[in-house]
Amino acid sequence: MARAGQVLKIGTMTLTVRRCDDEVLEVVARYPPGDPAPPEHFHPTQTERFEVLEGTLEIEMEGQHFTLEATQCLEIPPGCRHRIWNAGEEDAKVLWETAPPQKTADFYEVLAELTDPTGPLHSAPPNLPQTAVLMAEYDREMRLTHPLRPVQKLMTSVVAPLGWLMGYRSRPQRGTPEAPADP
Repeated sequence: MARAGQVLKIGTMTLTVRRCDDEVLEVVARYPPGDPAPPEHFHPTQTERFEVLEGTLEIEMEGQHFTLEATQCLEIPPGCRHRIWNAGEEDAKVLWETAPPQKTADFYEVLAELTDPTGPLHSAPPNLPQTAVLMAEYDREMRLTHPLRPVQKLMTSVVAPLGWLMGYRSRPQRGTPEAPADP
């Protein structure tokens, strides 16, 4: 599980964990200018809350577009389709809460490992087998709105097992065991 003070770089975005327990995952996110919008998605059982601390944040929610400025907040209830990004000209700093956190922190850690160009797991953007493995593992936390759900279910039931066989994974590395020292 993520720990307070942990810094995760996911592509161009940086997350600093403030709190991670059974009740909430709280991070401070820095979105750089021109940060690309993620795919539209929703969280089946989680509520997200965004408070803009600096800059502006663009949000598409259920087909409507909003711009949040510093001091403004938005809560996204479970099941609500959305995308969030920074289309501004300066960094956006955002307090982002996810409740309950479930395995969201693990998901962010895996994305950080996959998008680290110097890391051994670099695969940004994730290829189809890796995406299927992630979709299968984090289905309770996040679902894409496209492709349609039956196509996603097919991916997670057919492509994800192939991905696992190919060595793709869905859990963050928790340190590598050290090799035994030579006697």
